[in-house]
Amino acid sequence: LHQLMPSIITCLVARRLGNKFADNHWELRDFTANMVASICK
Repeated sequence: LHQLMPSIITCLVARRLGNKFADNHWELRDFTANMVASICK
């Protein structure tokens, strides 16, 4: 778990994710936030 969390948190806080013309980074951030919430439960 401690090896996965840095990658997961990066998906939440990274300044840019993927192509700058695509706006689907919000979907990735929402998915990642839900994953972190599930891990914390």
